[in-house]
Amino acid sequence: MQQLITSYTVKARQADSVWVFRYHLSGEIESFQILSGILTFKQTKWLFFEGNFPALESMILQNWIPKMKENFEIVKAEPILNFDTLWELYALKRKRELSEKAFNKLSEGDKVKCFLAIKPYNKDLAKTGQSKAHLVTWINQKRYNDEY
Repeated sequence: MQQLITSYTVKARQADSVWVFRYHLSGEIESFQILSGILTFKQTKWLFFEGNFPALESMILQNWIPKMKENFEIVKAEPILNFDTLWELYALKRKRELSEKAFNKLSEGDKVKCFLAIKPYNKDLAKTGQSKAHLVTWINQKRYNDEY
């Protein structure tokens, strides 16, 4: 299943290092990847043993971006929160036009809630054995606000 990921590409200004930190929409880390260079002992110590590894997206937003501009160039890539992405994530391909119309009426905040609620909703369906609602019904009944 497709996941919504926010990526931060981090390029060291004084070394040949390029890293990518990927976060779920909920802010938890999805992955850390070294694209270029090899972690030196000093970098490993600083990143992992001195508490600088940004395990949560809030750490990169609050600590890295404002405080480490001299050392790193950081580029953020936003997740795509459009109807096509929601349609793929929801994975029940029924009533697309009506679903898209309902989605387009939502506020930006409610659109984000939709994306955040899909995974817990799917887990709840697996646990309870209930059938999955058509996306248009799920949106119109604001089921993304339910506690799963």
